[in-house]
Amino acid sequence: MGRIVKLKESDLVNIINKIMNEQKVTSQIIKPRYGVDPSTAPSDYLGKGRQFEKESKFKKLTDFSNYENMVSKIPNMECLPNNQMRYFVLFVTAKKKDLMKDLGVDEKTLSYLTKIAIAIMGWQSDFGKTDKLYDIKPIAKYINPWDVYNTVDGILKNIVGSGTAAKGTEWLAKKFGVDEPSFGPAEFMPSTFAKTGVEKKYGKGMETVIGSGLAVIYNMLSKYRQAEKNGLSSQPSVNQIAKTKGIYGWVGNIGTGNHLWDVAIASHTYPDEKILVKYCATNRPDFMAPCSNSTYEPFSSDSAWQSFRKHKWNQIYYGKNKNLDVFPGKLTVNRGQQIPNYLPYLTGTHGTISGQEEGIMDNLRLISRTNDRINQFKCVDDAIRTNVSYPKFS
Repeated sequence: MGRIVKLKESDLVNIINKIMNEQKVTSQIIKPRYGVDPSTAPSDYLGKGRQFEKESKFKKLTDFSNYENMVSKIPNMECLPNNQMRYFVLFVTAKKKDLMKDLGVDEKTLSYLTKIAIAIMGWQSDFGKTDKLYDIKPIAKYINPWDVYNTVDGILKNIVGSGTAAKGTEWLAKKFGVDEPSFGPAEFMPSTFAKTGVEKKYGKGMETVIGSGLAVIYNMLSKYRQAEKNGLSSQPSVNQIAKTKGIYGWVGNIGTGNHLWDVAIASHTYPDEKILVKYCATNRPDFMAPCSNSTYEPFSSDSAWQSFRKHKWNQIYYGKNKNLDVFPGKLTVNRGQQIPNYLPYLTGTHGTISGQEEGIMDNLRLISRTNDRINQFKCVDDAIRTNVSYPKFS
C-alpha cells in the first residue's frame, strides 16, 4: 500500500517556485506552432534548450500508434473525420460497461455524449490534429504553463495522486494575475479536467485524445444534471430578443432542440453562472437577467453601451426603438417572471469557425456547430452497440 502524503499550500508553493527557478536556468521561452509533427516546425519556433522527438509528439502523447490497427475492427466508422476519433470511440466501446455504470446512463446517452465529445474536440483542435501544448502565452518570462503542469504532475502523481499539478497551475495563474491556461485536444483548464476524475479512473491525461474526450463526456453530463437541478427544462431553447434583433442564426429553431443539452454544451466555453441558470425579465424588454439577481447592470459604462448599441446586429433594433436608446444603468430583475428555456446571447467563443460563420463568435455558433456534427456522427451509435471483442486497453 502506497504512502499517504498530505501537502500544505506552502509545500505546493515551494515546489512551484523550485520548478520556476530551474526553468529560468535550463530553458528559454518555447512556443512552437506545429501540427501533428513538430519536426516540421520552423526552426525559430523551437527555441533553445529543448529537443523534440522526430516521431510525432502528439501521436506519442495519445498512445495512438499502438492501437491504430484496432480501428478497422469497428464496422461503419466512415462518418468520423480521422483515426484518432475512431480510436477514441474504440476505447469508449471497450469500456462502455464501466462508463455506463460510473456515469449512470444507458447506451443511447453514452453514444450521444461520445458524439458531443468528438464535436467539441473538432471545435477546439480540429479533431485532435493540432497540438497546442506549447503554443500558449508564458505565465512568466521563462515559464510555459504546460512545463509547470507536466513537471509537477510527473513528480507528484505517484506520491499524492493526480490533481496536484492542476492546483499548482491554478495557483500560478492567480499569482501572476492571468487566466488559467487550457491544454489538449478539448482545451481543458487543468483544474476543470482534474474535477472529472478521468485520469485517476482511466489513466489518460488531458493532453491525450482519450483523456480529453472522456473528460468532455463526464463534464457534459455533470453540467446537464446541474442545469436540470437548477430548474431548466428539456424543451427547445428560445431567445426572442436576439430573434427580434435579427441576429444571425437566432431565428427559428435554435440549438439541439433540448435546452439542457444546449446549455451543457455552451458551458464548455462560457461560465456556469451565465449559462446554467434561469433567466427572468427586467424592467427593460431588451434585457433579461439571471433570476437569482435582484438588480442587473448589463454595461459598466456608457461607452460600452454605445459600442453595443451601434453594433451591426443591434443598430437597426435600437434605431427603431428610440425609447430604448438610453443607457440602461442598473435594471430591476422581475424575479417572478421567468422566461422558460431562455438561451442568453453570449459572445467571445474559442475555437474554429469558417465560411458563412466567419467572424460570428457566440454561444449559439458553438452549440449549432456541435449539433451539426452530432447529426453527422450517426455511425458512432452502431460502433458503441457492436459486440466485437476488443484487446485489453492499458
